[in-house]
Amino acid sequence: MVKKKSKSWNIYKGMSIYLRSDSPRYYGCLRLDGKYFRKCLNTESKAEAEKLLFEWKNSLITGDHAVVVPVEMKFSTYAEKLIKKQMKYDEPPSGIYTYKKTQGLLNRPKGLLEFFGNRDVRSISKQDVESFTNQLSLDGKTLTRGTIYKHINILKQILELADIEITFPKIRGAKKEGQRGYFNLKNYKLIREKSKEMIGTRFQIAQYKHIEITEDLHDFIVFMVGSMLRPTLSEVYSLQFKDINVKELDGVKYLEFTMQRKNQMMAVQTLPTSYYAYRDILKRRSDHRPEDYLFMPDFANRRTATTHMSKLFGLFLKEIGLQYDEDGNKLSTYSLRHTAITFNLSQKGVDDWDIMRRADTSKQMIEKYYYPRSQRDEKLKDFLRI
Repeated sequence: MVKKKSKSWNIYKGMSIYLRSDSPRYYGCLRLDGKYFRKCLNTESKAEAEKLLFEWKNSLITGDHAVVVPVEMKFSTYAEKLIKKQMKYDEPPSGIYTYKKTQGLLNRPKGLLEFFGNRDVRSISKQDVESFTNQLSLDGKTLTRGTIYKHINILKQILELADIEITFPKIRGAKKEGQRGYFNLKNYKLIREKSKEMIGTRFQIAQYKHIEITEDLHDFIVFMVGSMLRPTLSEVYSLQFKDINVKELDGVKYLEFTMQRKNQMMAVQTLPTSYYAYRDILKRRSDHRPEDYLFMPDFANRRTATTHMSKLFGLFLKEIGLQYDEDGNKLSTYSLRHTAITFNLSQKGVDDWDIMRRADTSKQMIEKYYYPRSQRDEKLKDFLRI
């Protein structure tokens, strides 16, 4: 018995139909974007097969599961547009440009570019966003809402550029933000005293590298608790001498400066304790230039300055046996801000809204994290103004 040969007909460039020797039904073959696609068209009519072939090609190009996406509609194209848009933004006080942060998140393993890649931006749905957030963790551990929302925020900006509106899902299963580590009155006094006593103490951090406690650590601690600043590139580590103004009210000196905080550009007024720290810094650095940074001036790269102080503070806390607060929460340079807010809320007759504004935080954060703790310690007013 002679086996029948397959027959094929070219319908258009990259489009053909054919009959297999073992079936009376027509099959279609498409070449799209350098790839071949084949399937049975489930018809014995040649004319019907040609019609179905064109319909199939159209669905592969424009349908919900399109495999060929026009360059101008690819997710990666709009991601690139967002970067170019952000590259036009002014340099922030931190020196870390917004577009660089966005690039880091976009190119993260399991990030937006890896997940959505060259997909048609018009096809992204609520379910896709859920699938994206569900696979986002790198080690299987539950991520915090804050981490997830960083990625979601970038996704929203990309979709806005593409003029795409979708309903975003609620973030479920995210790890709840833990309590903020803070220093109670006893522990705050301890770190103030120990940071002075331990000046000159060195910690080995590499085979030929050490890190040393200087007078700056004590002044940093006092300044932070008197200002409620964040220990970030854009806040405390961005401060230069030229930014600082010494003010006086009813014989009490304090500091005032303007900066771009997390939520807004605002004027900051400190407690007198921050002025005392600043005064001591001036005595040690009488030859400073207006452009010199207040803290960690030896590091032109402010991200390095941030890392250096965080490492030094962590080693200092470990040395004095104070790595966790009374509730078991990890202590860090950020704990100085949490301590400052808690102490300020401890004052009798204090205006919570005023503290909220000066700390550049929200009423929800005050009520959830800070106010309950602020009722634990008493007689803080006189202490803070030593």
